[in-house]
Amino acid sequence: MESKIPTSEVVFQSGIPTLDQLLGDKGIHVGDWIGIAGEPGSMKSVMCTKIAGEWLSNGTGIVIYTCTETGKNNIIRQFDNMGYDIDDCLDDNRMFIIDAFTPRATPPKADAISRKVEEFLRLPNVRALKQGGARILFILDSLAPLWPATVKAREVFSVLMQNLKPVVDIAVFTLQWAAAGHEFGWGAGHMVDIIMYTGTYYQDEQKYWIQIAKTRYNKAKSKMYDFSMNENHEITINDPLLINGRFKDVREALESMKYANRAEIQEKIQRERNMLVMNQNKQLKELTDKIAEFLKTMHCHV
Repeated sequence: MESKIPTSEVVFQSGIPTLDQLLGDKGIHVGDWIGIAGEPGSMKSVMCTKIAGEWLSNGTGIVIYTCTETGKNNIIRQFDNMGYDIDDCLDDNRMFIIDAFTPRATPPKADAISRKVEEFLRLPNVRALKQGGARILFILDSLAPLWPATVKAREVFSVLMQNLKPVVDIAVFTLQWAAAGHEFGWGAGHMVDIIMYTGTYYQDEQKYWIQIAKTRYNKAKSKMYDFSMNENHEITINDPLLINGRFKDVREALESMKYANRAEIQEKIQRERNMLVMNQNKQLKELTDKIAEFLKTMHCHV
């Protein structure tokens, strides 16, 4: 099906200024389909929340947020934790949450999700918002439950594209590497316009990295960047990560980071074990002293 919403020169900011710069053309274009793949806990959902929150805060339009790995209430809490109060947006249909996680809610299937989107877009006030120029941002976090087998990945994604490409302006999808094979995966990668990989590494504490792996405009391709979120929930992408003094592709860098701080991590583990043993010895001594005192008291009574 040919898209009725072609890719255009209309650009929207993601809410992450350094990301917009890295994308190479000051932001995300209407018509872009974006894939964010990475390991669990690497801020994929946080990035979705940030993009959606800014979309609503700036009055850009409507957000349709589909959750397949947590329930609706957790999504609302997720936005609240990031500083976005979405109650009014839910009440006036500027935001719609499709719960494809909770039992008896929407099944985590491409056709079922597409039907929910179409039903929502037919609501009178939503149609009025669209006629007034509101743009539609669709988020699916995550694709993994839609893929019963990797051979179905491309087929599932094709169904989503056929159904949603004509009616949404920008779409964002997340995917865990466990279901993607260290890529936005299994043949679906060539169907999106922008691919970002995220992950974690350790340097005294857990940190995060991001790689812009694919985009039509990007000149920072293949470099891995450190990124972080401060107490004000502002996400910043920092300097490129250098592994042994040079840039590496994502797989090679992952292996390097896995072992780069091995000695430091082992030393930290050993310190924690020593501390545990010391605490156990202290508790044992205290217990032994109490027993000895008890036996001494009993001996006196005898």
